[in-house]
Amino acid sequence: MEQFVSPEGVLVELSCLVSEPGAGQQPLHPDTPCDGNACAPLFTAFAALQDVGAEMGPTVVCPGTHKLAFHKALEQKSADERCSESIYPAFGACPVVCKAGSVLLMDSRLLHCGGANLPEELGGARRRLLYATWQLPGNRPRGSTYSARDEVA
Repeated sequence: MEQFVSPEGVLVELSCLVSEPGAGQQPLHPDTPCDGNACAPLFTAFAALQDVGAEMGPTVVCPGTHKLAFHKALEQKSADERCSESIYPAFGACPVVCKAGSVLLMDSRLLHCGGANLPEELGGARRRLLYATWQLPGNRPRGSTYSARDEVA
């Protein structure tokens, strides 16, 4: 991460995201907004703790959408549209189907969402992603949760 957040990079999130069978799709969103300010992005690494198949609602990423024009285009979409796969083509969405141990490194401004995890009888299963987020020191963009406690970071 040093190449993205410098040797002084700060760990600000460390958690495990869990999606259960039958969980609906998240709305398409960025973790931090791209609002034209000079704030540098956060970088998040997601590590798959098991193989992630399409039926498990993999993370869906939209490459190149960390820019203001894409954020403005997303703002024009209704809440229902943001929660529907029908929005995927407009933003070049790609589901991240992967093997256990795979790591996705993501700019926090990138548009993404958790896909719908199908019911167990249709192949859905618990999906677990360990994630950690780093930032440049003194760079606190709006929107992020900063879940890491000071004594852990």
